[in-house]
Amino acid sequence: MRVILKPAGLFFIIAAFALLAALAVGRNRKPAPPMTATTAAPVTSPPPTNAAAIKAAADAARATPAPAASRAPLPPGVLLMPDIAADDWKSLTAQGKSSVKIVPADVPGHPHARRITIDAIGDQHWDIQVAHTLDAPFKKGQKIRLTFWGRSKDSCPIAATVEQSDPPYDKIVYREVKLTPEWKQFSEEWVQQTDTPSGWAKVDFQVGYKVGEIELTGVIIRLVK
Repeated sequence: MRVILKPAGLFFIIAAFALLAALAVGRNRKPAPPMTATTAAPVTSPPPTNAAAIKAAADAARATPAPAASRAPLPPGVLLMPDIAADDWKSLTAQGKSSVKIVPADVPGHPHARRITIDAIGDQHWDIQVAHTLDAPFKKGQKIRLTFWGRSKDSCPIAATVEQSDPPYDKIVYREVKLTPEWKQFSEEWVQQTDTPSGWAKVDFQVGYKVGEIELTGVIIRLVK
């Protein structure tokens, strides 16, 4: 017996087989997860989780050196122009009694002064002094000038000197002046006789002459042409 399929019947059978195949494939396929927008979290080091780790982190932070403060360059020809309020000025008292305080000063270009109050004096006027080491070397034949401003409501005398920093304290220049209650600028010049290395000399003001109050500012050592 021969079955003759008409074109419409043949199309129906092919469509049925295609539908069955599609249903079979659909049962075996897993649904894709829905797409969501995500933001990547930043990668960071975890914080210390115990006391030892926390202490180590703090020690490391303290050990990191801070950037050094830059020192302003000196004007041409100036060998020393220290801030009168800075800690690198040293107060020396062999005998007697004195105290130091930083106070305002009405001197142009010098807003602060170092006030030395002498409450008791020793046997020598150099028993009480304030000093500053000279970082710059001196060269033989140089002409050098020391200038400073001073006043004393008690008209105290002082000795301004540039000398060796250590014994035997050889003097390069020495000048005694009597201060007045009004600000006055003083200067002293000399021709350097020998070469000296950096730090060999100091400038100091010896103030142990009498009980009273002295103020100093504007200390400059410069080359003279």
